Amino acid sequence: MTTTLSPEQLQELASIEVGMGATYRTALGGIYIPYTVIAVRRGGKEVDVQRDKTIIVERKSGWEDNHEKTYEPDPNGRIETYTLRNNGTYIQKGHPKEHWSSTLQIGYRRDWTDMSM
Repeated sequence: MTTTLSPEQLQELASIEVGMGATYRTALGGIYIPYTVIAVRRGGKEVDVQRDKTIIVERKSGWEDNHEKTYEPDPNGRIETYTLRNNGTYIQKGHPKEHWSSTLQIGYRRDWTDMSM
C-alpha cells in the first residue's frame, strides 16, 4: 500500500530535525519514554532516536506526571529506528503496524508511567 500524504503532512515531515524531542508511547498509553531525534532520512519518513535522561527538578504531590522535569540527551541511551507508516504513525522499524501500535510521537518529550495499569 502506498502512503499518500497531504501537503500539510509533507511540510511536517520536512520540519523534523536532529535534536528535536520525541516520545515513545505504548499502545495502551501507560508508558511514555523521552527520546531525542539523532538522524532523519527519507525526507522525514525514517528517524533514529536515542533515549533521554529525565531529571526531576521539583517533586510535587500526586501523580508522577505532576513533577517538574527536564530532559537531556543520554550518550549511552538506547538507539532505535522508526518509520512512518501509511496510517500516519511512526512505528519501530521491523515491527508490523498491528503490533499493538506502540508509536513514536515527534515534537515533545514526556516521561511517565501510569502506575494504575
